[in-house]
Amino acid sequence: MTLSGVKLRTRLGIAFAVVVVLMTVVGGYSINRMALFDGKIRNLIEDKWPKTVMLNDLKSQVNVVARGLRNMIILQDPQEVQKEEKRIGDSLQVVDKRLDELRKIVQSDSGKAALKEVSEAKAAYQEAQHHVVATIKAGDKDKAGQELIGSMRKAQSALFGAIDKMLAYQDKEMVRVGTESKQIIDQGRMVVIGLLIVAVILSVLLALMIVHSITAPVAELIAANDRLAENDLTVSITLSGNDELGHLAESTRKVVGNLREMLGRVSESSSEIASASQQLRATAEQIATGA
Repeated sequence: MTLSGVKLRTRLGIAFAVVVVLMTVVGGYSINRMALFDGKIRNLIEDKWPKTVMLNDLKSQVNVVARGLRNMIILQDPQEVQKEEKRIGDSLQVVDKRLDELRKIVQSDSGKAALKEVSEAKAAYQEAQHHVVATIKAGDKDKAGQELIGSMRKAQSALFGAIDKMLAYQDKEMVRVGTESKQIIDQGRMVVIGLLIVAVILSVLLALMIVHSITAPVAELIAANDRLAENDLTVSITLSGNDELGHLAESTRKVVGNLREMLGRVSESSSEIASASQQLRATAEQIATGA
């Protein structure tokens, strides 16, 4: 490939433009990968993890209800029993609040199905809880105790099972998001490294090509001018092109041609002067002889 028809400023401009394009490609791809990774991390922090926290809070509140029911059965002071009943009510309100929050943010079909199971298990659990409270208020604490370790415990186990099932689903989702994030980072790293290698190779090749396209003609012109400086007018300049160096080579050829033409005329003038000098000498000799 020859660049002799391309001006020097155009060559340098092309080289700079290529470097800028390569940098833009690498930078753009890196920004894209970072944006994807940021989206995964945000999804993990703002969606997956909060759901896990809410589900664990559900379990904690259900345990509070269980302890409250137990205390209502064993306590004899009516005021203390009322305090436990209020604590149970507060915990159940938190449970309802957490379920409402989960309904708003759960989007996947699998997540909605798991949440539906939790809601159904919670409804059965709350029904059993109401029945135990009613039995306690009726004054039959022995029966309430049997219900607590019977139907109430069964309903609580079912609710915990549904919550654990949804927690397991959320754990899988978090692992999936983490794996995808790692893949994005690994893939991005490999692609960026590849792009950088390609960019370096192209930049080096382009630099070598441009440097050679400039230094080779300059070296030829320097050699020609060195020979001219030594009065060697037999020098031949073969460099041509439409760029600045081609114009300089053409100017140098014209200078050499003009010098050769000038020396040629000087040589002819010298010959004429020598011939005239010989004629004058011969004439002078004839005159001297005749005298």
